[in-house]
Amino acid sequence: FLLIFWDLAFVACAVLACNSPGRSETPDGDEEKEMSTPPMQIAVAIAPKITGLISLGASAFLAYYVLSSKERRSKVSNRIILGLSISDVFFSFVVAFLSTWPVPSDTPSNLVFGAAGNALTCRAQGFLDQWSGRSSYVYNATLSVYYLLVVKFNFTDTQLKRHEWAFHLPPLLVGLGTAVSILTWNMIHFTGGWTCWISDYPLNCSQTEGVTCEAGQMTLFYRLVFNSIPLWICEVIMTVSMVLIFHSVYKAEKATRSYTNAGNTGGAYFGTLTKQTAYQGLLYTLAFYVTWFFTTFRIIEGLVHNSNPSGNVTFFLEALLLPMQGFWNTIIYIRPRYIQMKQSHPNRTFGQIMGDLARSGRATTQHT
Repeated sequence: FLLIFWDLAFVACAVLACNSPGRSETPDGDEEKEMSTPPMQIAVAIAPKITGLISLGASAFLAYYVLSSKERRSKVSNRIILGLSISDVFFSFVVAFLSTWPVPSDTPSNLVFGAAGNALTCRAQGFLDQWSGRSSYVYNATLSVYYLLVVKFNFTDTQLKRHEWAFHLPPLLVGLGTAVSILTWNMIHFTGGWTCWISDYPLNCSQTEGVTCEAGQMTLFYRLVFNSIPLWICEVIMTVSMVLIFHSVYKAEKATRSYTNAGNTGGAYFGTLTKQTAYQGLLYTLAFYVTWFFTTFRIIEGLVHNSNPSGNVTFFLEALLLPMQGFWNTIIYIRPRYIQMKQSHPNRTFGQIMGDLARSGRATTQHT
């Protein structure tokens, strides 16, 4: 899938770059002032539209799948997945699919491709970016904590429901709270990439001598406080949770082997189910790392060089992969259900099984 997306983005980039306006000479030998859009900026504008649209459909399907069954809606894990999917729907559409369209149309063409918005659309995109993007990765962290409580500490769904607010409140506070803050403090402007978000105005004024900033003088600091630090905290939570989970699974597996060697069989099922649950948790965590890897890399790069790096391959890979969180989550969620239905109905095609899942949700498992 990623190779296809990459090819589509660069093919579009090549075609559009060839037809984009460029500098030309007048009869007097002078260059016209019209500036061309760099091919990388074109690719960065197009790539998230492709992956964002796919992730939007996947996240919407997952939200529908959870909501369409009373049994699924009643489970704590599914409600966490629902909150995560709703966040991904907003992010996939407003930030990824729209990409550069909400950027003010008077932005120079050498900085952005496809800008068609105004100051209001720019602020709206930045607000929803901050809310949905931050809520999404905090939900990933609370999901990993859920798996830790279930696998290592043997919490039941009934026990978790008593404290379910603790899984939903952090995403709401971090996402919505920081989004309201940056909107109120007039920190949302075009970033020089493919969206409007926390940025100085005029662009890069805080790193340019002799240019006075009208807003966002401390862009790097606020990005660190409102994005980087919460992101790194979530990454630590998820990593620690997975280490503890697999340490617990390892111990349980050793105990299961001893139990089975003694002539018992009940522990074997328990060990298999525990491993399956832990494996699901690991897949969600790996999907998170893949999605946010290049973003984290660019954050560190920006801190090291005290700048907002853009226009390189890492920047393109971030634009390509960042919208994919909802797609990966849907694949991971559906995977055990698809396998179960395929084993029960080996002659049915992929499309038929997915249709069954969408219509009835007959494939239910004891783990998500």
